[in-house]
Amino acid sequence: MTRDEAIEMLCECEHEIMFADGYDDCIMGIFHGAFDRPAGVVYDMGMIIDKLALEMPVEEAAEFFYYNIEGAYVGEGTPIFVEVW
Repeated sequence: MTRDEAIEMLCECEHEIMFADGYDDCIMGIFHGAFDRPAGVVYDMGMIIDKLALEMPVEEAAEFFYYNIEGAYVGEGTPIFVEVW
């Protein structure tokens, strides 16, 4: 799924759709809001870590991901990161 496809599918959301900049190629799809969680974008966390590991050791890439990307709450519409087995 591309960023544009995600935007199109989520165009009726009342909140801003958040993206992890630089990781559009790691988008898996979208999630529909449930309970208190609004709809947003879903990323493959393994793909993001692999991409980071091109620039640093894999252990540092994983730590960077967990602290700076997954751990960053940027408001309603914060993306979800999924581990694919």
